[in-house]
Amino acid sequence: MTITGRRFPQLAVLLVMLAHSSGNAQSLADRLNVAYVSTGGGFAITWIAKEANLFQKYGLDVQLIRIPGGPRLVQATIGGDVHFAHGSGVSTINAIVRGADLVLLAQTSRGYSGHLMVKSEYRGLEDLRGAKIGVPQYGSTADLYLREGLKKWQLEPDKDVAILQAGGTTETFAALASRRIDGAVLTTELALRAQKGGFKDLFYFQNLDLKEVGSLLSAKRSFVFANEDTTIRFLQAFVEAIYLYKTNKDLSLKVLKKYTRNDDLEVLSAVRADYVNGMDPIPYPREDDLRGSLDRLLKEVVKTGTRSVDIRTQDFVETKYLKKLEQSGFIKRIYK
Repeated sequence: MTITGRRFPQLAVLLVMLAHSSGNAQSLADRLNVAYVSTGGGFAITWIAKEANLFQKYGLDVQLIRIPGGPRLVQATIGGDVHFAHGSGVSTINAIVRGADLVLLAQTSRGYSGHLMVKSEYRGLEDLRGAKIGVPQYGSTADLYLREGLKKWQLEPDKDVAILQAGGTTETFAALASRRIDGAVLTTELALRAQKGGFKDLFYFQNLDLKEVGSLLSAKRSFVFANEDTTIRFLQAFVEAIYLYKTNKDLSLKVLKKYTRNDDLEVLSAVRADYVNGMDPIPYPREDDLRGSLDRLLKEVVKTGTRSVDIRTQDFVETKYLKKLEQSGFIKRIYK
């Protein structure tokens, strides 16, 4: 007998609900929203995984999304709109300390390789007093490093130097290029473009020697624990993309050209070299960098008089999935 909605309305509704539920389960397991924070070359891993069909290779249907600004990306991940986020260590760790259900799965850079680019008439750091400097977003890694730098140079942020948020990395570059601001904190490739446009590279923020987690891969802890097989397959694609970034220059430059919308192969080659040299084949989060980030936060807690919390580095990371890949021989097979 044919079942129809007219003769068996309750059963028909139930079947529709079950089909919808099954579809949602499949979507949760295999269809993923993956976001990256900027068009900086340090975030090219997910682009390479997408363009080289690595996500498809490991049974994942991935939609790549750019969400500019570390704090904004963190909020999207917490809200469940993003399953895996390749973004700012500073914003992610700040959120975890405040109780966010997030976990660090991998670290792809140390510290921050941003540049302070300024108008050509600026001779040195002492000329920054009264300047307007742009960052992608307040609370981002660029914002933190600029503020720490200004303090080191005996300049008070927001008083001696105005800090303005532009909304994203490319937006910050555009504000500088149009001379609406006096300077900007830019990623390597945008700094090189600015330099070709006549702006001066006044400071390289790696020279601040701050111990901070740089870019990292994060996700909701509850999602990871509920979808461990999906997490492992995503990390397989992610780690293999790191391998391709390191070893396949032609593919890397093609992908960088597409996502950064920059045709200057000289700039893109320099960008690739800058990022891959500091990228570990097995991207374990580094204990000393994480400890540096947490120590900074603890100092802020003491300074503001906020009640302290028990902070342990192991509460922030989950390395068992990368360890499984390493112990299984997966990473050795890739690098043969």
